[in-house]
Amino acid sequence: MGKIIITGSSGFIGRELALYLSQENYNIYAFQRKPLKEKFPNIQFVPYSLSTKIEDHYFQEADILIHTAYQKLNPKEDDVNYSGTKIILKKCRQYQVKFIFLSTVSAQKNIPSRYAISKLNIENLLDKNQDTILKLGLVIGNNGLFFSMYTIIKKLKIVPIFDNGKQHVQYISITDVTSICKYVIEQNSTGSYVITHHDTILMKELYQKLAHHQQKKRIFISIPSKIAYFTLKGIEKLNIQLPITSENIAGLQNTTKLSQKLPLGISKKEIKSFDQSLERLP
Repeated sequence: MGKIIITGSSGFIGRELALYLSQENYNIYAFQRKPLKEKFPNIQFVPYSLSTKIEDHYFQEADILIHTAYQKLNPKEDDVNYSGTKIILKKCRQYQVKFIFLSTVSAQKNIPSRYAISKLNIENLLDKNQDTILKLGLVIGNNGLFFSMYTIIKKLKIVPIFDNGKQHVQYISITDVTSICKYVIEQNSTGSYVITHHDTILMKELYQKLAHHQQKKRIFISIPSKIAYFTLKGIEKLNIQLPITSENIAGLQNTTKLSQKLPLGISKKEIKSFDQSLERLP
């Protein structure tokens, strides 16, 4: 099988993709900061950050690059995600490597989150006639933002929700993400796709389902999102890390639901519902 570069392969989605595609007999160059904690067949660690140069021979040997790397930004910091993506995109163009970018449904013009703005700016770098953009909903799995929410339900008896939890959340199972990526590779799909279930779930209902899944009784307290945002900003200035960040709150503001758009050949019936997605969790 072919060789695939996966940037950010130590992150939740990048790691899942590396493991899944290596088991499908693809050879993986795992571009990440720290060495692999254990060895896996078909996976080769390559030291990488968005601000470092990469030797050309990896691009000469690769067929596909899946870009999942993202570096959190300070308020006054230049966007290394944008500049770093331009560098690897140039390499892909030079050596005719197909570029697949994992973006987010929150990458919209009216979202004040730096994460969303960065993702949208990168999307605008790409050519939909030759590149692939996968705009993901909240990814349900054993890591990432969703699992932070899962952990909050596990640990707290009184759970804060924002603006009565009226936000409509678009979601997708991590197993659907990995299988769709494989499909896109095999079909050589190009263009921009919205990878979510066709239904949304209200944020409050999401938390209630997580509590029910864990057989926990929880009290939900509504907090205005603006108060939560500025409170978290103050806490973050003290370098205190919490499961939820001000960026997460900003990403909830002014979000417009995007219509599901799957690659040709994938039916919406194949995408797991929220309850089906929870079945993989402990």
